[in-house]
Amino acid sequence: MPAGKYKKQDLAYLAGIIDGEGCIQLSKSMNNNRRYTPYSYFSTITVEMGCKDVPEWILKRFGGSLRSRIRKNRRLTMWTWQVSNGFSEELVNHLLPFLVQKKREAELFIEFRKTIKSNRKVALTPKILLFRDLLIRELRGLRKISFPKIYV
Repeated sequence: MPAGKYKKQDLAYLAGIIDGEGCIQLSKSMNNNRRYTPYSYFSTITVEMGCKDVPEWILKRFGGSLRSRIRKNRRLTMWTWQVSNGFSEELVNHLLPFLVQKKREAELFIEFRKTIKSNRKVALTPKILLFRDLLIRELRGLRKISFPKIYV
């Protein structure tokens, strides 16, 4: 759907879903077949739920992909909506004003996407690789759960 066609209430609702059930992810993996860099980088947004209605609603309004998997330990079908790379950047820019819990993750996501050139046949400089790694590390640090100390 074109950027101007998003309804404010749809963006606010999706931001709430992502804050609660979603994941804003930056990652890298080894890729020995790459000519210019030994790594592949990924930027994705996912929402995984036990009901199909909400991920389908997101798919209809924002695009992306939808898949299901069965959680073996619970015999429950999980529905995963996902969007990645270029379109995810556009979507995160629209969601940013509505995000609360994952606002900083979204800001890191946007900074990461700025390091990606449209021409992928350009070698990445060590400075860009280091910057990407720092963004990935900071985002992972935001996800660490810290429990309050309980004094008895």
